[in-house]
Amino acid sequence: MNYLAHAFLSSEDNYILTGNIVTDMIKGNLRKEMNPIFSKGIELHHAIDRFTDSHPNVKEMIRLIHPRFHKYSPVVNDIYMDYLLVKNWSKYSSVKVEDFIESVFLRLIQVIELLPKAIYDRIYNMIQHKWLLTYRTIEGIEYVFERMKYRLTNKEIFFKAVEWLEANTSSYEESFIEFMPEIVEFSRNWELQGISNINKDALSNE
Repeated sequence: MNYLAHAFLSSEDNYILTGNIVTDMIKGNLRKEMNPIFSKGIELHHAIDRFTDSHPNVKEMIRLIHPRFHKYSPVVNDIYMDYLLVKNWSKYSSVKVEDFIESVFLRLIQVIELLPKAIYDRIYNMIQHKWLLTYRTIEGIEYVFERMKYRLTNKEIFFKAVEWLEANTSSYEESFIEFMPEIVEFSRNWELQGISNINKDALSNE
């Protein structure tokens, strides 16, 4: 799952939201610079990834696109899932996707000064250029793939990627729609468990 899905699966806590969104940006020495206040969000991100990667529906989705994208299939899957989340948004939220994304940006702004500068710069850029809105359209997803190709050895692997996905993945979308309620429930339960543990710790320290 990519940035938008991780944001959607976060709680109302701004630190959890931010930690969940930035986890994949934390490389090398940046791990030592991270403020512990974001730890719960980072843990949630990893829990979501583990659940997603092991889920039979997601494995089937990757299997379906593997003949076209080979080793890049998990990356393509993450990005395309964000597009499908927007496409099917009304199934999962009564809030307009544009309003949700704007609320995410406003919440990030409140806490990003506590991030290491390198990550702060990326998140600030995300907000300024409204990255998350990219996933609303086919053209936006094509732009994401276009930007990614410059980091790859095989620069043609993403050529007309979205066109291919649209033409070949009807059963892929069915798998996504089956999967989403489960990851939503998993994320909510994970956070409720975390809140429960915090409350137990507070009681034990009284």
